[in-house]
Amino acid sequence: MPESSRELLEVLIPKNGTCVAIIGNGLPPDYGVTITAAACEFFYRGGGSFIDSATNLHLTSGLSTTLKSNDPTKCVSNVHCAETVQVEGEPNPRLIQGDVPAPAAKCVIQADFTLVPQRSISEEAHKTGDILQMITTRDAPLEVKPGPKK
Repeated sequence: MPESSRELLEVLIPKNGTCVAIIGNGLPPDYGVTITAAACEFFYRGGGSFIDSATNLHLTSGLSTTLKSNDPTKCVSNVHCAETVQVEGEPNPRLIQGDVPAPAAKCVIQADFTLVPQRSISEEAHKTGDILQMITTRDAPLEVKPGPKK
Protein backbone atom coordinates (compact mmCIF):
# COMPACT_ATOMS: atom_id res chain seq x y z
CA MET A 1 0.00 0.00 0.00
CA PRO A 2 1.45 3.42 -0.94
CA GLU A 3 2.44 5.51 2.05
CA SER A 4 2.69 8.93 0.44
CA SER A 5 0.97 10.83 -2.34
CA ARG A 6 4.15 10.48 -4.43
CA GLU A 7 4.06 6.69 -4.05
CA LEU A 8 0.34 6.73 -4.91
CA LEU A 9 1.04 8.65 -8.13
CA GLU A 10 3.77 6.17 -9.02
CA VAL A 11 1.21 3.36 -8.68
CA LEU A 12 -1.48 5.19 -10.67
CA ILE A 13 0.73 6.51 -13.48
CA PRO A 14 2.97 3.82 -14.95
CA LYS A 15 6.36 5.00 -16.18
CA ASN A 16 6.28 2.74 -19.24
CA GLY A 17 3.80 4.71 -21.38
CA THR A 18 0.70 2.71 -20.55
CA CYS A 19 -2.39 4.92 -20.29
CA VAL A 20 -4.42 4.71 -17.09
CA ALA A 21 -8.08 5.63 -16.72
CA ILE A 22 -9.13 6.29 -13.15
CA ILE A 23 -12.74 5.33 -12.41
CA GLY A 24 -13.69 6.79 -9.07
CA ASN A 25 -16.55 7.97 -6.94
CA GLY A 26 -15.63 11.35 -5.45
CA LEU A 27 -19.24 12.20 -4.64
CA PRO A 28 -20.48 12.80 -1.11
CA PRO A 29 -22.19 9.72 0.41
CA ASP A 30 -25.54 11.53 0.56
CA TYR A 31 -25.67 11.62 -3.27
CA GLY A 32 -26.37 7.87 -3.08
CA VAL A 33 -24.44 7.04 -6.27
CA THR A 34 -22.68 3.69 -6.77
CA ILE A 35 -20.61 2.80 -9.84
CA THR A 36 -21.48 -0.80 -10.75
CA ALA A 37 -19.51 -1.28 -14.00
CA ALA A 38 -17.05 0.58 -16.22
CA ALA A 39 -15.40 0.17 -19.60
CA CYS A 40 -12.82 2.31 -21.37
CA GLU A 41 -11.70 2.22 -24.96
CA PHE A 42 -8.16 3.46 -25.54
CA PHE A 43 -7.72 4.73 -29.11
CA TYR A 44 -4.20 4.61 -30.50
CA ARG A 45 -2.79 7.32 -32.76
CA GLY A 46 -2.25 5.70 -36.12
CA GLY A 47 -5.13 3.24 -35.69
CA GLY A 48 -6.40 0.48 -33.47
CA SER A 49 -7.85 0.46 -29.99
CA PHE A 50 -8.09 -1.63 -26.82
CA ILE A 51 -10.99 -2.04 -24.39
CA ASP A 52 -10.51 -2.70 -20.68
CA SER A 53 -13.51 -3.19 -18.43
CA ALA A 54 -14.59 -4.01 -14.90
CA THR A 55 -17.95 -5.49 -13.98
CA ASN A 56 -19.51 -6.32 -10.64
CA LEU A 57 -18.08 -3.13 -9.15
CA HIS A 58 -19.46 -1.53 -6.01
CA LEU A 59 -17.69 1.84 -5.97
CA THR A 60 -19.41 3.93 -3.34
CA SER A 61 -18.20 7.33 -2.14
CA GLY A 62 -14.40 7.47 -1.88
CA LEU A 63 -13.65 4.26 -3.81
CA SER A 64 -11.90 3.87 -7.17
CA THR A 65 -10.35 1.43 -9.61
CA THR A 66 -8.13 1.78 -12.70
CA LEU A 67 -8.41 0.53 -16.25
CA LYS A 68 -5.35 0.44 -18.52
CA SER A 69 -4.31 0.39 -22.15
CA ASN A 70 -2.51 -2.75 -23.26
CA ASP A 71 0.45 -1.49 -25.30
CA PRO A 72 2.91 0.96 -23.75
CA THR A 73 4.65 1.43 -27.10
CA LYS A 74 1.55 3.00 -28.70
CA CYS A 75 0.42 6.59 -28.18
CA VAL A 76 -3.14 6.88 -26.83
CA SER A 77 -4.88 9.73 -28.65
CA ASN A 78 -8.29 9.45 -26.93
CA VAL A 79 -9.87 7.62 -24.02
CA HIS A 80 -13.63 6.97 -24.05
CA CYS A 81 -15.09 5.65 -20.80
CA ALA A 82 -18.60 4.60 -19.88
CA GLU A 83 -19.78 3.91 -16.35
CA THR A 84 -22.97 2.27 -15.19
CA VAL A 85 -24.21 3.96 -12.04
CA GLN A 86 -27.03 3.15 -9.68
CA VAL A 87 -28.64 6.06 -7.89
CA GLU A 88 -30.23 5.21 -4.55
CA GLY A 89 -34.01 5.21 -4.85
CA GLU A 90 -34.04 4.84 -8.66
CA PRO A 91 -35.19 1.49 -10.09
CA ASN A 92 -32.87 1.41 -13.11
CA PRO A 93 -29.15 2.06 -13.53
CA ARG A 94 -27.97 4.94 -15.70
CA LEU A 95 -25.10 5.10 -18.19
CA ILE A 96 -22.69 8.02 -18.13
CA GLN A 97 -19.85 8.46 -20.56
CA GLY A 98 -17.16 10.89 -21.60
CA ASP A 99 -13.98 11.35 -23.61
CA VAL A 100 -10.50 12.63 -22.81
CA PRO A 101 -8.71 13.48 -26.07
CA ALA A 102 -5.00 14.22 -26.28
CA PRO A 103 -3.92 17.61 -27.63
CA ALA A 104 -2.24 17.52 -31.05
CA ALA A 105 1.15 15.75 -31.02
CA LYS A 106 0.65 14.50 -27.43
CA CYS A 107 -0.36 11.19 -25.84
CA VAL A 108 -2.82 10.63 -22.98
CA ILE A 109 -1.12 8.84 -20.07
CA GLN A 110 -3.83 9.49 -17.46
CA ALA A 111 -7.55 10.18 -17.78
CA ASP A 112 -9.47 10.86 -14.58
CA PHE A 113 -13.14 9.84 -14.78
CA THR A 114 -13.70 10.28 -11.04
CA LEU A 115 -17.26 11.49 -10.45
CA VAL A 116 -17.40 14.82 -8.61
CA PRO A 117 -20.12 17.43 -7.92
CA GLN A 118 -20.42 20.21 -10.51
CA ARG A 119 -19.64 23.75 -9.34
CA SER A 120 -22.86 25.05 -10.87
CA ILE A 121 -25.93 23.47 -12.43
CA SER A 122 -28.79 24.55 -14.65
CA GLU A 123 -31.98 25.87 -13.10
CA GLU A 124 -33.79 22.88 -14.64
CA ALA A 125 -31.47 20.39 -12.92
CA HIS A 126 -31.94 22.28 -9.69
CA LYS A 127 -35.74 22.05 -10.02
CA THR A 128 -35.82 18.34 -10.93
CA GLY A 129 -33.22 17.26 -8.40
CA ASP A 130 -31.78 14.75 -10.91
CA ILE A 131 -28.53 13.88 -9.18
CA LEU A 132 -26.78 12.86 -12.41
CA GLN A 133 -27.35 16.34 -13.84
CA MET A 134 -25.40 17.66 -10.85
CA ILE A 135 -22.19 15.68 -11.37
CA THR A 136 -19.22 15.68 -13.73
CA THR A 137 -15.79 14.04 -13.87
CA ARG A 138 -12.43 15.59 -13.20
CA ASP A 139 -11.27 15.38 -16.85
CA ALA A 140 -14.27 14.78 -19.13
CA PRO A 141 -17.67 16.36 -19.69
CA LEU A 142 -20.36 13.71 -19.27
CA GLU A 143 -23.25 12.50 -21.36
CA VAL A 144 -26.00 10.88 -19.27
CA LYS A 145 -28.24 8.19 -20.77
CA PRO A 146 -30.85 5.82 -19.36
CA GLY A 147 -29.34 2.51 -18.39
CA PRO A 148 -30.76 -0.95 -18.99
CA LYS A 149 -34.05 -1.70 -17.27
CA LYS A 150 -33.85 -4.13 -14.37
